[in-house]
Formats: sequence, C-alpha cells, structure tokens
Amino acid sequence: MKFLLIDDDEVTNFINSKIIKNVYPNADITVALNGIEALNVIEAHKQEGKASFDIVYVDISMPVMDGWMFIEKISSEQYKQQQQAYYVMLTSSVFEDDVEKAKNYAVIKLFLTKPLDPRHVNETIDLYKKGNL
Repeated sequence: MKFLLIDDDEVTNFINSKIIKNVYPNADITVALNGIEALNVIEAHKQEGKASFDIVYVDISMPVMDGWMFIEKISSEQYKQQQQAYYVMLTSSVFEDDVEKAKNYAVIKLFLTKPLDPRHVNETIDLYKKGNL
C-alpha cells in the first residue's frame, strides 16, 4: 500500500511514517513538504508509470501551497486518475469551518485531528479497503 504524507513539519512526517510502518510494515511512504511538492511527486509517479498513491494524508496549513489549494488542484479534471486515492485531512485545525469545508470536496474521505495515532491508520486502511474491493 502506497502512502503520501503532505505536511511541512519534518518531525511530524518522521513520526507519522513510524506510526504507519508500525501498523502496516509493508507501507511504501513518500513525503512532500507542501502541496506543490506533492503535485510534483504525483506527476513524477505518473510519468514513470508507477502506481498511484492509495492513501494521502494532507495538512491544511503549509507554506507555498496549503492543503486546501492542493485539494482544489487534485479535484480538477487534470488529476482525475489520482482522485481514486483516499484523501485524509490530517490537521491541527479545530475550526468547525474546516470540517464543513472538507465536506464540499468529494475526494476528502476523512477529516482527522493531529496527532496521527495507530487507531487512525487502522481506520483509514479499513475504510480504504472497503471502498476499493
């Protein structure tokens, strides 16, 4: 299973990678520090003929391109093939407006509050598998 972590905090990415690997030892994890870097990674995978990501955890607040801008781009026709991934907003935001905004995007399947924990990873994997059987 292929994971993409999009968060500008390298320590958070390191910890989240360890948590995912503890739950799913065979996880293939890629990290991007902002939305533009993530789009570049997705494009590179596509160009190289690599499989799309299965689960993508996206932070909201990042420099260069934030999580909302990334979701807006990934929701466009240009990225239709990548819309099959399971996108999860993983953020420290506690604003109800963000939760409501996430409901407006079909690609967002879950909205989770940091920190990521093994229960979140299991829930995400279970929901992904149910939706992709």
